[in-house]
Amino acid sequence: MALSVVKDGRVVMSKGFGYKNLETKEKADEKTLFGIASLTNAFAATTLVKILTNKNITLSTPLREYVNITFPSDQLNDYVTLEDILSHRTGLAKNNFLRLNPNFTRGTLDKKWSNIGGSGSILSSANDMTRWMRFWLNKGKLDGETIMKPKDMETMFKIRNYPGTKSTKFMRPNIPLTMSRDLYTLGWRIGYYRGFPIMTHLGATWGYKSIITLFPVQKLGIFYAQIGVDDGVINRLLIQSYIADLYLVEKPWLNGSSACDFPAKSNEEKKNQNTRSLFDWDKRFDFVGSYSNKLWGNLQIELIGDELQLIYGYSKFWMIPTENSLEFSGDGMGDIWAMKITIIFGTSCEDRLKIDSVKIPSFGRSRPPIFIKSN
Repeated sequence: MALSVVKDGRVVMSKGFGYKNLETKEKADEKTLFGIASLTNAFAATTLVKILTNKNITLSTPLREYVNITFPSDQLNDYVTLEDILSHRTGLAKNNFLRLNPNFTRGTLDKKWSNIGGSGSILSSANDMTRWMRFWLNKGKLDGETIMKPKDMETMFKIRNYPGTKSTKFMRPNIPLTMSRDLYTLGWRIGYYRGFPIMTHLGATWGYKSIITLFPVQKLGIFYAQIGVDDGVINRLLIQSYIADLYLVEKPWLNGSSACDFPAKSNEEKKNQNTRSLFDWDKRFDFVGSYSNKLWGNLQIELIGDELQLIYGYSKFWMIPTENSLEFSGDGMGDIWAMKITIIFGTSCEDRLKIDSVKIPSFGRSRPPIFIKSN
């Protein structure tokens, strides 16, 4: 993991923890690079706003006037702007998993790890992110140099979207203190922590998790990144909250005791997790074969020994049976070990034992792609 803290223009902490190579035991340090995922959004937005200064193009200029790009509808083609794209207002599906398809090139879509664009473009370190936080907390200035004009910084702070929450239920937060972040600017979420105004953003891509939070009034900035999984954003919120409490002179609710067992999983949850892999897949169904989708291309289901494996482009997933005979969970292998997907097979109307398709809800929640079996 990497952690850095700035306060009142000074770097008070910048450090790496753990190993960046388990085989050689080479330790991570303040210069070790981590994928910062969606924290990249603010870098892209800031760069574009700076470039547009003194040009005839503005954030509200329709894209069609200067970019040759086609969207799924005439309305988007005619009206979508750079501001819409930078603030997530287009309504377009993410289709993140398309990057695993080797048939797409850099010219049409981002591809594999070294060439990925969008949320995966920037790798950064604890040291580098201290400069980024100081730049923002000092309103566009860094080490006495004006990097961005005040009016352009004001453009960056303007509220442009209201993402809200994805949940339709009233639920208690995972941690005792609530942090709101329901207003969206250009690459930043605006909200409050303990009543203090904050600018924040989470980053998540396969294998990397990150968070950055700025307290503009207190001139406090916190950056944290890790490898691995951070379900429910628990690690990131705990570390950020504890450090923020220390500098805000608030009594931290987290301590040496609660840090070891929070949030504790119930015995029932642990039981369900431990027994999930004990289900055998139903041998009556012939899952093995080739499947295709017009947009997503081809995927393959293979039988390796006594286990099923899904292959899509660069990726391979072990298929783990569930209580539902036609549903599997997929665990990524190799470079994509952190990926988890859901796999649901379909049968024909004439023969309920004949597999004719497979749906991957993880590839698109609102419109999951369906791959038709060809053999």
